[in-house]
Amino acid sequence: MIFYLARNLAISLMSIMPETCLNYLSMLKIENWNWHDIEKFKGIEGHVISKPVKVHEPIKTSCVEKLKRTLIKGWIDFGRIQIKVVKIIKIKKVKLSRRLRIIGVDSKK
Repeated sequence: MIFYLARNLAISLMSIMPETCLNYLSMLKIENWNWHDIEKFKGIEGHVISKPVKVHEPIKTSCVEKLKRTLIKGWIDFGRIQIKVVKIIKIKKVKLSRRLRIIGVDSKK
């Protein structure tokens, strides 16, 4: 059962951490994986996995501390955010951009 959990997690997380997931699937000796096979139980009789390998280098404490400082410095105080309903007056396309728009709003009640 743990085999299926490891396989399904590796397939599920493929879009987030592809290199790591491919390493796990390689250790499990799973070459042809498919997203739609996650819910299927095919049995593991006769399946042999390869020897374990190091998938990640250990994270250094100094890196963790630096990450903590970065995250805390950029922390958003959600208690200070104000959400208002507004009327959109105009939308203008930003030059040289396919997706950005400048939105003009009327915030009067």
